[in-house]
Amino acid sequence: MTDLPHVPELDIRILSRVFGNVTNSYKILFFQALLAVSRREINDKQLVVDIDDIGVEMLALAWYPHIYFRLSFGLQDQIGLVLDSLDFGVGSHSAAGNAETQQRLRQAIADQWNRIGGPKLLRYVPFRLLSPFFEDRLRGIPDGQKNTQIAELSQQHFEERKPLYSLGIEGRHLQLHPQWHRYLRDNASIVEGWAKWHWTRYLQTRNPNVPAIPEKLSPPSVRTTLNAPRAYWRQVLEAERFNCIYSGCQLHPDEFELDHFIPWSFVCHDRPWNLIPVTPRVNAMKSNWLPDKNYVSAFIDSQNHWLRVWRETVTERKWHRTTEPYLMDLHLTHEALLEEDSLKEAYENVLSPLFQLAKQIGFKGNWIYQRS
Repeated sequence: MTDLPHVPELDIRILSRVFGNVTNSYKILFFQALLAVSRREINDKQLVVDIDDIGVEMLALAWYPHIYFRLSFGLQDQIGLVLDSLDFGVGSHSAAGNAETQQRLRQAIADQWNRIGGPKLLRYVPFRLLSPFFEDRLRGIPDGQKNTQIAELSQQHFEERKPLYSLGIEGRHLQLHPQWHRYLRDNASIVEGWAKWHWTRYLQTRNPNVPAIPEKLSPPSVRTTLNAPRAYWRQVLEAERFNCIYSGCQLHPDEFELDHFIPWSFVCHDRPWNLIPVTPRVNAMKSNWLPDKNYVSAFIDSQNHWLRVWRETVTERKWHRTTEPYLMDLHLTHEALLEEDSLKEAYENVLSPLFQLAKQIGFKGNWIYQRS
């Protein structure tokens, strides 16, 4: 966990407790959104922020992990339902992180804010995020009166207690405390890292078996290329005949694509043990589907064949370097890697839970290649 820097004029211990009682994603998303909006749009003299703008940013932050990875935000959390009602298309995964897509996303959320139920997400969170600043004054207050009480306290004790911001009773705008604004600006990267740590931890507790949670929080600006594994497979295809495991068509060294057997949007990596050469048409058709389990045997056989050919084709050093992911992720030795039964057992131990988990969180399965 990242420790927050201390300064003499502010009680940083209070800020460190704002995520102490988190039952849904709203507080963590609201705080991250406040950081983003205040940095981008705030008036430095008045330090006033429109709360609906923070709500738009909340949904923009949650959109990628929900839409692409179907991560759960919790049973009572409404963020996913709101995003599912948003009318917005992005196309390919590679476009998700570019600036134009992100701008269109925020505009779509703003335009549809009332229709998709955005305001209900902000019914409590702007008030309750301030609770640690007024813990002693809120004891015994009925829950239904806390919003009004917190708003009044944030205004009455703005200079004395220095809450993160003050709120109007109607909760339409907030005014950042100037000392907190300066603190957040001067320590932006550390505070953002601290909030992201809490966000990662929150999602991990609600998606305990889903791999690579940190990689699924926000879209990469550039997807990593598959140039290296493509070069390895091209070298093998030049030496041996391979057929596409889905279509049965022969693969040619200059005309093939690499398919993520378990979709990239679930595993979020390009490890070679999950890559298999296919025809360009098959790659386009399969997209983010889970393949039918009848393909598993053919996939493992092809991996076994490729490893044997690769072992005979390259130097000892290159063999060890390129097969390291197999050893680490499949828990095999170099000797067992070339043993058909050992490789099959290792793959089945890894693939079976991945198939099950991906289906549980909403990935479409049982994909079968259909000839036109």
